[in-house]
Amino acid sequence: MFALPGQTERQWRDSLQKTITLKPEHISTYCLTYEEDTEFLRDSSGANFPRTKKGEAGFLEVAMTMLERADYEHYEISNYARPGFRSQHNQAHWRGADYLGLGPSAFSTRSFERWQNVADHHEYAPPLVCQPNRRSRP
Repeated sequence: MFALPGQTERQWRDSLQKTITLKPEHISTYCLTYEEDTEFLRDSSGANFPRTKKGEAGFLEVAMTMLERADYEHYEISNYARPGFRSQHNQAHWRGADYLGLGPSAFSTRSFERWQNVADHHEYAPPLVCQPNRRSRP
């Protein structure tokens, strides 16, 4: 994640270099999003969180340059992959293909109908309660 409050270009370069060293097949890079109606957005408008569009774009340019030089293909705005390792989920999403999301908060799509699983993991999969074996004796 880049364009974090107080993050420097040097820190971002170091993070990317450490990631490249691990040799993952796929890397996603995201710019911090300031969501409406949050205290974080209200705080971000002050001197504590200076931000500029040029700064955010600069972080993106650093990622593009470093990851492409490391032989990652930049196939979506936030995604880079080694050959053959593009995210199938992302590609299905953009094509409008059906996919099934498993787990809390996961999204699924079928015939352009989209739904999300419940977020609470206890509600999604309540703990199993073991019952004593109540077999009758012969």
